[in-house]
Amino acid sequence: MTSVILVGRTGDGKSSLANMMTQGDLFYDENKFPISNKAVGETSVIGYSIDKDFEVYDTVGLCESVEGSISHKKAIKIIRTYFSKVLKPVHYICYVKKGTTKFTEEDNTTFKEFKKIFSKAESNFVIIITDSNQKWVDENLDIIRKCFGNYKTIAVDFPFDDRYNNAAIDEKYKDGKSGTFV
Repeated sequence: MTSVILVGRTGDGKSSLANMMTQGDLFYDENKFPISNKAVGETSVIGYSIDKDFEVYDTVGLCESVEGSISHKKAIKIIRTYFSKVLKPVHYICYVKKGTTKFTEEDNTTFKEFKKIFSKAESNFVIIITDSNQKWVDENLDIIRKCFGNYKTIAVDFPFDDRYNNAAIDEKYKDGKSGTFV
C-alpha cells in the first residue's frame, strides 16, 4: 500500500485528488473528503482514508482567504503538529498546485514553508499539477522547477477534457461560430 500526504493551497485540488485515489471517482454527494466550488476552502481538519491501494492524508488548505475558516498561519501549525506525531513512514509527500493559475511569489513562499515542515523527507517530494496534462507540464517545466525545485512532477486532470488539446480546440473553433463570451 502506498501512503501519500497532499499539501497545497486552498482550492488547488487536494481533496478531489484524495477522492480519486481512494474512491476512483468524484461522487460529489458521498465523498470521503469534502469538496466544493465555494470561494473559501472546504477542508477544516486533516482527512485520512485508506483503501487497498492508497493511504491518503488530505491536509487543510494553505493561503486561505480572510473569509475562510482557517488562516494560513493556523493551517501551517495544524499540519506541522499533526505530522510530527505520525510515526509510520510515508511514501510520497505531494505539493499540489493548480496548473491553470499563475505561479506567484505566494507560491514560492508557501512551497518554502512546505519544505520546512517536511525537511527530513525531501527525497519523497512530488509536485502534482492539477487541472493540466503532461504536455502542459512539459511546456511549463522551467517555471515549475524555478518555483518548486527539481522534484518529480506529475500532471493530473480530473476528469480529463480537451482544453489543452490544440487539435481539439482548433476543430471546435474552425467554423468561427463556436464559443461563448461571459
